[in-house]
Amino acid sequence: MRFPLSRGLVASNVFQLGALNAVFWMAMGLIETIWAVYLDSIVGSAAIVGVIVGSLTAIGVVTSLLAPAVLRRTKETRVYVLSMIVMAVCYAIFALTQNFALFLAAAVVITVVGNFRGISLGLMFRDESVDEEVDKNEGMLYVMSNIGYLLGPLIAGYFSEAMGVQSVFALAAVFVAITLVRFLQIKIKDKKHHTKERPVLANIKAFLKRADLVKAYVADGGVQVWWALAYIFLPLLMINKGYAIGWIGLLVFAMTLPTILIEYPAMKRVRKIGYHNYYLFGYVALALIALAAYFFNSPEQIVGIGLLAGVALSFIEPTGEAYFFRLVSKKEEENYYSVAGTSGSVAYALAAFLFAAIVGFMPYNTVFLVGAGLLAVFAIIGYSVKRVKH
Repeated sequence: MRFPLSRGLVASNVFQLGALNAVFWMAMGLIETIWAVYLDSIVGSAAIVGVIVGSLTAIGVVTSLLAPAVLRRTKETRVYVLSMIVMAVCYAIFALTQNFALFLAAAVVITVVGNFRGISLGLMFRDESVDEEVDKNEGMLYVMSNIGYLLGPLIAGYFSEAMGVQSVFALAAVFVAITLVRFLQIKIKDKKHHTKERPVLANIKAFLKRADLVKAYVADGGVQVWWALAYIFLPLLMINKGYAIGWIGLLVFAMTLPTILIEYPAMKRVRKIGYHNYYLFGYVALALIALAAYFFNSPEQIVGIGLLAGVALSFIEPTGEAYFFRLVSKKEEENYYSVAGTSGSVAYALAAFLFAAIVGFMPYNTVFLVGAGLLAVFAIIGYSVKRVKH
């Protein structure tokens, strides 16, 4: 894989934002490795963990829908900075207290500001990209983010075993703070989008009138079915079988490694090969991998299927956002982006609730059979999305 790392690219805001996101996602890799396991250690039930995660994600959906009103009234850079400050403080709270009520309150706050951070960054990144390079830049952003995400789980596994889970939260706070400090040194100019303001419900209604956007919304959300399995139910399966947290770090590492090698060159060719073909391949592969998870139980086997999942994810994850920007005009990006941005949160919440109900009343491994069936359905939906011209 070759990156055209010319001096101009390295100095560009697009590259700088991507590099910053690598540090931020190192923090997220730390958190995702221990999140479900930490909740399970408190509540003692995989079903309750699924309900908590689903509820937090549902809060994120509401936040995403309200984001455009906030972004019109303040600068995107200001929203980003404030969000990062609050996230760093909340992770520090996680590190300093084990009070469950305070933990849940901070988790809700992180969910809210985390969505504002993601939407403001997405708009800034789009503003800094020229139209002809959106697909390529999205690929680069995901690759650089995944470089950080590759390292986070390994660090989390080591520190959680050596110093306890609280040390992982403290490290996450440090990495978020580093990201914030470096961002303040980059000269990002806020751009006016000149988008006509619409109430939230009117914005949703306008979005739903676009059949192509609705289908893209559903197709993009399907990947969260896999992430619900990978971040909640595979880790809990491993812990319940007595495996060390370090194996969970290796699982997340294995899922991330192929994306670093594949996503960028894949996104350079997506217009030629077709977004629909990427969806088809990725979801069919994930469906087969989820089916394999039903039968595999050893930590080595689970890490192995995680590695294969990373290959499939490389063709789905960056595709959704790049495809969205191909469907809308620039003047409608701000309104539609906030609605489109809820796709992952809605799908993740629904998957978490569904899988929580399944493990509450049925054999645990049933979640992987159901997940495989859902991913097969998303393969059909993804293949049917509107074709766009090169």
